[in-house]
Amino acid sequence: MYVNLQTLRAQGPTKAALRDAEISLRELSKEMAQGKISSPGRLDRVFAWTQRSIARLHHEKAKRAYARGDLEAVGIELLAAKTSLIKAAAWTGDQADPALIESTEKAGVLASRLLQSTEHRPAGMRNVLLDFGAQVDRMDLRAESEAARGLFSGEAQSYMKQGEAALVKRDVGEAAAYLRKAASCMALETLGTHTDVKPMLEKEIGGLEQAAKDVENGTLKSPKRLRLYFAKAQNALAKAHHMEAARNLDRHAYERAVTSLQAAVRGIEGSAEWKGKEMKNSSGKALQRVKELSRRVREGDRVSPEEISAAITDLKRLVAKSDSPAVSP
Repeated sequence: MYVNLQTLRAQGPTKAALRDAEISLRELSKEMAQGKISSPGRLDRVFAWTQRSIARLHHEKAKRAYARGDLEAVGIELLAAKTSLIKAAAWTGDQADPALIESTEKAGVLASRLLQSTEHRPAGMRNVLLDFGAQVDRMDLRAESEAARGLFSGEAQSYMKQGEAALVKRDVGEAAAYLRKAASCMALETLGTHTDVKPMLEKEIGGLEQAAKDVENGTLKSPKRLRLYFAKAQNALAKAHHMEAARNLDRHAYERAVTSLQAAVRGIEGSAEWKGKEMKNSSGKALQRVKELSRRVREGDRVSPEEISAAITDLKRLVAKSDSPAVSP
């Protein structure tokens, strides 16, 4: 009901986003009443999206108040926008993000000064409004990146297997197409990852694209050589997701951390499969512990930061092992 009232105050894309959020909340209410929701993850995502949409509404109203010179209204709307964006960040585990903290703190200080009428027109007001809007956009993009990762997680391995099978059958065109699909899925799965891992990922994505060209021009005919590219690509995915898990733990985004760990497990297992290596008993147990954490999160059970930290430590050793030489061409 509250979101419905906010929708009446909104315009354009923000109005559409709030209307969609209202529909999603009503659907969640029905499903929860029927006992169909077992994990809090879906609730968190809808709540965060709703709060970001409300933050955007208040920010737009602050900008319009600024344009007409109503500084008290700027203060009221900016303070409300700050509160909603902080709540949105809490639902996604981004509350410790340095850029978000700086932007919301500046917005809060400016709002207080405007409401207290300590200055007629505080310096830097336009920059604070611009920066706050940029933070709302950034949080939306981060949420979209998370959704893309979940949607395409594990898809690259499927296309790699189909590419290998096509090459064995000497179907060059089909093999190259599957390799390019694997490269695209790999890029989507790691969308929005930290800049530290981008060069490594880009290198392996480029490797798959080059392999597709080599298959087409006839310089890559050996399935065994192709598996070398696949092993390296899966190892890069394992590294990237493992680093994301550690960063998510530092941000207290525990569900995201477990999701990243599960994706890292898929990369480790995929790399081992392409190398033709079996996981040793101790390694298998470490991977199984991560899968168990993932199951508990899906079912709505609490997973402690200490458990996640231990799993990250376990996988660090396995990621390092998966970096060992792959099958020879």
